[in-house]
Amino acid sequence: MGRNEELFHKAVFLENRHRFQEAAFYYEELAKQKDITLDMLHALVQYFYKIGNYEKVLSLAKEALEKGGDLEKFVPIFVEVWRKAGSKIEELWGVYEQYGVSKQPKVCLPILQQLWAQGENVYLEAVELCEVTERLFAESIAYQDIYMDVILFLIVLEIEKENFPQARFHLRKLLFLQSDLSNKADELFVCSVKLDLLEEWWKNENLKNLSLCLCEENWDFFLIVQKMHQRKITKEEWQQFCQRTFVDPFLAEKQFLYMVYGKLAIGEEISSQEIEKVKQFHTHWLAAKIVVMVDGLKGYDFLHHHFIHYADVGEAVRIFHRLEKTRGIGKKHDLDQVTITVLGGGEKIGGSSILISVKGHHILLDAGIYLEGENVIPNYALLDQLNISGHDIDALIITHAHIDHSAAAPYLHRKYPNMPIYATEETKQLMEVILADLFKQYRAEEIGFDEADLYKTLEHIKCVRHSFFIPSKDDEWKVTFYYAGHILGAVAVLLEIKGVSIFYTGDFSITDQKTVKGMVLPSNLHVDVLITENTYGSLPMNACMSRKEQEEQLIKQIKKVMDRGGNILIPAFALGRAQEIILILHEYFQSNRFFPFFVYIDGLVVEVSHIYDSYLSLEGKHVSLLTKGIWEARSFYRQGSLEEFIERVMSQGKNCIIASSGMLADGSASSRYAERIVSDKKSAIAFSGYVDEESAGHSLLNHQVNMVKLNGRLYAVEAEILSIRLSAHASREEVIKNAVSLNPSAVFLVHGDHERKYSVPRSQGEVYPTAFSLLKNNMTVPVIAAKNHTVYTFLRGEVFEWRYNG
Repeated sequence: MGRNEELFHKAVFLENRHRFQEAAFYYEELAKQKDITLDMLHALVQYFYKIGNYEKVLSLAKEALEKGGDLEKFVPIFVEVWRKAGSKIEELWGVYEQYGVSKQPKVCLPILQQLWAQGENVYLEAVELCEVTERLFAESIAYQDIYMDVILFLIVLEIEKENFPQARFHLRKLLFLQSDLSNKADELFVCSVKLDLLEEWWKNENLKNLSLCLCEENWDFFLIVQKMHQRKITKEEWQQFCQRTFVDPFLAEKQFLYMVYGKLAIGEEISSQEIEKVKQFHTHWLAAKIVVMVDGLKGYDFLHHHFIHYADVGEAVRIFHRLEKTRGIGKKHDLDQVTITVLGGGEKIGGSSILISVKGHHILLDAGIYLEGENVIPNYALLDQLNISGHDIDALIITHAHIDHSAAAPYLHRKYPNMPIYATEETKQLMEVILADLFKQYRAEEIGFDEADLYKTLEHIKCVRHSFFIPSKDDEWKVTFYYAGHILGAVAVLLEIKGVSIFYTGDFSITDQKTVKGMVLPSNLHVDVLITENTYGSLPMNACMSRKEQEEQLIKQIKKVMDRGGNILIPAFALGRAQEIILILHEYFQSNRFFPFFVYIDGLVVEVSHIYDSYLSLEGKHVSLLTKGIWEARSFYRQGSLEEFIERVMSQGKNCIIASSGMLADGSASSRYAERIVSDKKSAIAFSGYVDEESAGHSLLNHQVNMVKLNGRLYAVEAEILSIRLSAHASREEVIKNAVSLNPSAVFLVHGDHERKYSVPRSQGEVYPTAFSLLKNNMTVPVIAAKNHTVYTFLRGEVFEWRYNG
């Protein structure tokens, strides 16, 4: 038996016989030795904890973790002692970042809670923990308790950031959980009060039964508020409620709003001072509801301004729509001779192309290709079925240069050479670069045009902006472009002819980005027909999280990888997303004396960035995208091979690569970098946008595989797989607000999986109400989840469809 084993066994022997002073001698001696085993370290940690030597506990626990010790043994006691000792915050962050803690919810959650209690921003880490825990819970019911604890913690963080729709999404996961929730009844209830989801408790049988498990304070609150809702509360009961002191901070905060709501229920008048105080709770749906109940139509401005906070609440959508209709009372135009033909881009992303027909006048909006599948061109044979030729179509309007909206334009020009094509100047220039790159992926026969057709099309495009007219038989289309955010040159389109107005959003973003301003529409714009993108209408995202916070989280993700000496690959769409990320990094670099890491851009990102440069410099925004620490990768390997460059640079670590394609398409620059990075534990691949379900990127992002095929070869997945929460599309909430605000007589949702139900482990019910369900169930006009190859016609205010199956 060696010296360490002898000391260890004597210490344990004596301690078991309560001879603590003698045991202490051997523990102290053992602590001085080298090569201590994990069992010995665990015993030493327990000993020094008992005698209050917290500094020694921290050092021994870290030593155990560095040797691969059991996280559940050593992390909890480290966290507890760290709190008692008041140690440096960096020590706790170090434990989180170095030992794989983020993959084990039971040890990770207490760390994040302690960091948050110290004022640290742990939102990103909590979101990642939630994703990990959700996957584990889907596999085993044994993770239910920690799953609920993680979700409840994340709800608190979402509330803190005023991300109320996202907080309600997480809360619904638990409210609709098909399990025994009795031990969490009170926590779920107070969160429901805070987030205005009490109605679920009154109509859901499982929650009605759960309410019987509430503590006395919560039960009293539950009963009195239910009476208010039913208009059965007496004045005496209301007065007792007003005099009550509630202990829980969520109930205490909400008490005032329910005092005012109850006052309305018993028929008392609300003072102007009370309504002004109510308005201070602008993120609460109950506050907005009270304002509208008291002020009527005058409450519209308040509701409109803050609507994004409660756009996921059906009642809010219904009341907002009612007010908008009241404001917009006027002559409604006859739509019986309006036809909307969705050639592509209806129920999925790709192939966007929509024919608008009004009393025999036709105009085509967008001409994109499909991103996946054998047939990349939309099926324009439907036009023949409708007896519409190229001569009948007055023009093609391209909203922006992404290939799913523009890349079939040369095909159509080849087929209908005399049909006018309109786009912004920026879109035309970007199309030249983006569409020319298609020939690296497709043969001319696959996409229906060759390079000569492409350049003829570009010459044919008429560059326009703002308002213009397009001749049409005995009349003309009035066309108005509104810059749509999304990417450089993107527009939304207002069409007017024969007294009918049709608004097509294309892809749009309300939020200002580094490269483009968000879409702003006139406050008095009302239309007859709205065709709106719905990319994220069925997908949870951080709708209320500010752009600044999203950018800060991006930098935080990159820094984590750099700090551990890894490389990070950001597969990005060459057009739009890549330039946003580059400018975010520019801004970050300006706050550093030395470049903290190297950034290389590759693939089509380079050519597109040069075009962005030319326009952004005109606006005086910056000198160049390709300076100040941002390098063109190909300038380093023009005389050699890309593989040599990748090996040389990646082996050094601390590099950020931004390369197309965003989905790791075979043969792309990003896929070739991924081959080097995907099996490196220190590195990461961070996806920054939409990934098709058939792509390698989708499998990685959804953690579906341990092996991934890249460029025909299989690789083990060891790198961290991240998602960058940085969108150039409207969120569900923004889609809903825009749809209601325009007060249309019909709404068509395109460019998204509209009827998809977002599912979470072991929950039933509508955990994430979709844009389609919220609009359809709460607006009094037709709301259509558009489908490809479908003709939509109007008759007496109703919409009928005919689907082409050819």
